[in-house]
Amino acid sequence: PGNPLDSGAPITFDQVIDSIAGALGIPSPSGSITVANENRLINEVRREYFLARDGSRDALWALTRAISEAEELVYVETAGLARTARPGGTPAPQEIDLIARLGQRLTARPNLKVILVTPREGDLVPAPFARRAFAQRKEAVDLLTAAAPGRVVAFHPRGFPGRFAQLRSAVVIVDDVWSLTGATHLRRRGMTFDGSAAVASFDRSIVAGYSQKVQAQRVALMAARLGVARFDTAGLPVPEFLRLARPSSAFALIRDLL
Repeated sequence: PGNPLDSGAPITFDQVIDSIAGALGIPSPSGSITVANENRLINEVRREYFLARDGSRDALWALTRAISEAEELVYVETAGLARTARPGGTPAPQEIDLIARLGQRLTARPNLKVILVTPREGDLVPAPFARRAFAQRKEAVDLLTAAAPGRVVAFHPRGFPGRFAQLRSAVVIVDDVWSLTGATHLRRRGMTFDGSAAVASFDRSIVAGYSQKVQAQRVALMAARLGVARFDTAGLPVPEFLRLARPSSAFALIRDLL
């Protein structure tokens, strides 16, 4: 309360310095500092203040809209899978749990299916954090499978023989028409405070109801994660690869393999 950065009213550079010094409990040097780009510094400090306090949720808004419109398949690759909000009471507008939202969409759309791809060991190394991440991942998977038994599958991507592959990027593909690709993982940190970049994209070239390049992205990703080749040694198409062409048959392939 009383912080000038919270106010929508114009503030001066000296007020910013006074506010920072007051928060640190040190004498303010305002009045003794002269700069030529006060307005730029004020805007940058204000931006960092709000990001540090509230986070940035661009990917959250994009995924919320995409999940709310999903009809056939949501394909997810992420190193960290967990609920994206845990409100203690009435959720604030930005407190959106994408896992719960996806569960609600599964209930509302009986034809919708979900494929989850996560690395076996995750991306958190220290044991206490890793154990918590595993527990939160299991909680998320259990929530989705309870919402739609038989319509949610999860697996660890294959790497070298006897080893699972790691994932550093995150991908969400909805109905083979919309894709979010980057480093924004599906967990609360990823949706709010982790610094990351992601690109939401689609392809205007639609064939049989699917965006060609988005569908090709999903097929290539799934083939790589499963270790499925496109052609066999005789140059003939591999049946498993052909099953990846459509969302429903791709889901059935994963379920059969599991």
